[in-house]
Amino acid sequence: GKRKREREKKRERERLRGRERESMELDLGTKEIPRSAVAPRFLHSNSSSHSWAFGAIAELIDNARDPDVGAKNFYIGVEDCSFGAALTFLDDGNGASPEVLHKMLSFGYCDKDQYVDGPLPIGHYGNGFKSGSMRLGKDALVFSKALGSSGGVATHSVGMLSQTYLDAIQSSEVLCPMVSWAEAAMGETPAGGVASLAVILEHSPFKSMREVKRMFSRIRRSGTLIVVYNLRMEGPQPELDFSQKDDIRIRRFSGEDPGTQAVDFKKRPQRAGVAKKDSMPLEFSLREYCTVLYLEPRMKIIIRGIKVQHRLVEHSLSRTSFDYYTPRSANQEDADRVRITFGKSTSKDSQSYGMLIYHRGRLIQPYLRVGVQLSGMNPEAVGVVGIVDANFLQPTHNKQDFQRTKAYQLCIAALESRLKTYCSLLLGNESFQGNDDETTLPDVLWAQCDSCLKWRRLPDSVAKNSLPKKWYCYMNPVSKYSICTAEEESYEIEPMESLSTVRNRQRREEREKKARDVRLEEERAKRMRANSQLAKVKLEVAERLAEQGGASSGKRKRHPGEGTTPDAKRPRTVEVPAGSDHSGKGKVPSVQPKRSVGGGEEVEMAGITARELRRMMKKVAKVVASAWKLDKEWIAPLRKVEFWQQLKVDDLIREQEEIMAKELDEKDKLLAEADAKVKGLQEMLKRKEGAESETPHVATGGSQGTEPVRKQIQSLYMSLVLMESTL
Repeated sequence: GKRKREREKKRERERLRGRERESMELDLGTKEIPRSAVAPRFLHSNSSSHSWAFGAIAELIDNARDPDVGAKNFYIGVEDCSFGAALTFLDDGNGASPEVLHKMLSFGYCDKDQYVDGPLPIGHYGNGFKSGSMRLGKDALVFSKALGSSGGVATHSVGMLSQTYLDAIQSSEVLCPMVSWAEAAMGETPAGGVASLAVILEHSPFKSMREVKRMFSRIRRSGTLIVVYNLRMEGPQPELDFSQKDDIRIRRFSGEDPGTQAVDFKKRPQRAGVAKKDSMPLEFSLREYCTVLYLEPRMKIIIRGIKVQHRLVEHSLSRTSFDYYTPRSANQEDADRVRITFGKSTSKDSQSYGMLIYHRGRLIQPYLRVGVQLSGMNPEAVGVVGIVDANFLQPTHNKQDFQRTKAYQLCIAALESRLKTYCSLLLGNESFQGNDDETTLPDVLWAQCDSCLKWRRLPDSVAKNSLPKKWYCYMNPVSKYSICTAEEESYEIEPMESLSTVRNRQRREEREKKARDVRLEEERAKRMRANSQLAKVKLEVAERLAEQGGASSGKRKRHPGEGTTPDAKRPRTVEVPAGSDHSGKGKVPSVQPKRSVGGGEEVEMAGITARELRRMMKKVAKVVASAWKLDKEWIAPLRKVEFWQQLKVDDLIREQEEIMAKELDEKDKLLAEADAKVKGLQEMLKRKEGAESETPHVATGGSQGTEPVRKQIQSLYMSLVLMESTL
């Protein structure tokens, strides 16, 4: 009786709920409004947005990576079934509850916009699974385990999206058979899902509940398994090539049937500036495509049992530099600036260069050639890779291109200008065709732990080729980061200059070099003028000395009264004017050695007269004055330069001043020696006059007495000639 009363209460509650729904529909006036239906042909039309098979696979990888699933591992495999080869996609994420699975099989439902903290979700159209799976094959089966939230019951769900089934029953709208079990009731006949289970067992490769359970057993604690079968065919063969045991390739690029490549090249994703005969590994190899699929890989991708060796794309380049770009458009007046990284490719493939444009960390346009890379004839641009995460752009529905908006055009123009600047400033005329890993290594080597999925920076002593396929934190030579619990290092490479900084420094150095060249040219001109003036003075002194030497070589005329008889001759006194003290800056004192003979004639002494000696000393003073004038004219302009220029020429001025000081010291020394000799000659002449006035003079004695004086005057003359030649 108690159970009967509970059943009656339950039926009453259901009747009340039905009445509430009917009254609500009547109030809104929607009960009689027709619902929109989706025709089965739409599944194929929707999948045609993917012209590239790997773009469809990337949609399924994106769903597992997004924060609502949060998978750490994603397995891609190939299996044989009753429908031929089948692709399997397995993740270890959160799984899908029955409600989530129903939205997944429907169109346009997406709740990922609520995830604003952490990595941003890639999918936001609610169409990725449908378009991607139907592009690869005609049928898809989804198995999912979900843990109950907040103490709820864990569920096992299976759903099917099949064009083969809809064609078989000639349905006019899309039907999605779906069955769910509670974890404890797995294997029992589900209430309300008998018809769906029968359709799944009939039109799928799994013909019994035992096989269905076996598929669920491949999911560990939680996750989703997608099986795509009835794969697309290219003529008599499947589009995908599974001959490589560790890879999945597109058959039209595999080279097995060269005759079909000319026809199928039109289906490959086009890249600007790339000839059709040239292709990159990522265009026909799924493994190569997955290595650069994400800017910061946080999920392991295992293709046919072998892990993909991910790369930190920004840190896998050499000669890396970066610049910033601030997007400007009508709808984004204050957009945040975006970093653009440039570097030299370290890939062995000579065609793997261009712009890698990401959106929310997911690759949208691979190796887009822009600017100087379009012609392919610019050696400085070959091998250069540019990387930008353009979250301000809007990708197309297939996530293989961007919408051609004004913001996109401005972004491409910015990439072109910065690429040209990078090539001209950092690369010069180098060519990077045929790169080799042995000669071209990244600036910094990084490795990802296979356990915690953290990236670790390795020291320079570690060789890239020495890393194993599975690397763990305990293999890190840096002890601080040799455990998985250690925090991840910053991705910023230590002090790198931006392109704008390099450009400003280059301009500053060019200005300084130009100013330095002008200054040196002015100094060279002044030095040449000074040398020419000095040579002119030397030539004038030499000419004057030659003239004076010729004039003093002949004998002077005798004065009347001078005789030749020694007894009748008496020497006249030699008049030497006072003021013989000379410091080298005034007039040189004159010496007038004269001798009176009996005949009254003036006798020449040492080939020079006092008048000629006085004239010569005046010329010496003029030479000294001209030298001082030359020094002032050459050094004074150097002291008039600006302060920042003066700092550069201080050493030159100091050196010239030292040279001039030494020359002046030598001049002063020579003049002092001449003064000393003149004084000595004066004293000797005075003593000689006193002795001769007391002793009778004879011709022979007079000749002997005046002979030393004659030699002294001759020595003085030679000293003065030497001084003039030195000056």
